Amino acid sequence: MLAALRWGSLAAASLVVGALLALARRWKSALVGAVLAFGAGTLMASVAFELAQQGVHIRTGIWMAVGVASDAATFFLADAAEEKVDDRAGRGSGELALTLGSLLDGIPEQAVLGIGLAAGEG
Repeated sequence: MLAALRWGSLAAASLVVGALLALARRWKSALVGAVLAFGAGTLMASVAFELAQQGVHIRTGIWMAVGVASDAATFFLADAAEEKVDDRAGRGSGELALTLGSLLDGIPEQAVLGIGLAAGEG
């Protein structure tokens, strides 16, 4: 269990490093957009080529579809709420949306990593 905690912490450290870099200075929008596009592309490729195939193998395609649909609905509803908060606060930069996306991505990712390590899997 301690090994799973260490590996999960190591994997999540990139979020802390990213937050510290974001606080250190203002970054050009083009650079932030390029990094986000790269991250979105790699995540989509991972889902398409690795996770979806393994998910269908472990369970049925229906459960895979339910998981993807519930994730999309959660992000859609949370993003809509975030836009209302930004509109009321007079912001429009989408900073909360980026934070929300990282949070929604990080929770199941770290859970799967910890469960896999605790079970003795790679």
